[in-house]
Amino acid sequence: MEYRLVRYVYDNVFIIATYQLVLEFGLTVVFGLLLWNKVCTGEDVKNWLQAHHYPFYDWVELENTEFADPVMVGPLQLNSGKLTAAYTGHNIASGLLPAQVLFLILTFPRC
Repeated sequence: MEYRLVRYVYDNVFIIATYQLVLEFGLTVVFGLLLWNKVCTGEDVKNWLQAHHYPFYDWVELENTEFADPVMVGPLQLNSGKLTAAYTGHNIASGLLPAQVLFLILTFPRC
């Protein structure tokens, strides 16, 4: 009885990991598109997080996120703008990991 939560997590570890991966990917796409379409900048997002008292705003890494050269990914070529937007979007999503975990806990079915 006292290990019910541990057993629940053990039984659902792949579902939980997949859910978290989808959250991370979704946030990466959203922020990448916002950055690509120049709706906001990475600094704008970081300042917004700080203004709203997000305790881990400094986890958002914005240094060295500019790419000058395009990159080939299989048959596709990512230009420097797309690559920079995707990379910075991922860094923002990674900085929001504590919020993702909280969202996962609040929305995942209870044991």
